[in-house]
Amino acid sequence: MPVFNKQTAQVAQFLETCTPPMIHFLPNFLMFGCKNEDFLQAVNSWPDDVIESFLKSLPSCGKSKFTGMDIFILKNHFQAYFE
Repeated sequence: MPVFNKQTAQVAQFLETCTPPMIHFLPNFLMFGCKNEDFLQAVNSWPDDVIESFLKSLPSCGKSKFTGMDIFILKNHFQAYFE
C-alpha cells in the first residue's frame, strides 16, 4: 500500500469520489508518477482521446487491472471533478 502524504491524499480523494470508488487504482496512478492534484489537473486539461490514452497507459498493479468500464468512469470523473 502506498505511503499517504498530503499530495498522495489528493489523488486518493479524486479516486475515492468516483462512482463507484476507484481507490484501488491509487498504486497505479502513483507508480506512473501521477502523485498530486497538479498532475490530475494537467490530465484534465487534455483532449478526451489523450485522457483515454493516459488511462490505458497506467501500469497494472497486482489485481488492479483496468477494464473498459473503469476507463470510462475515470475519464468522465476527470471532467466532473474539475468543473
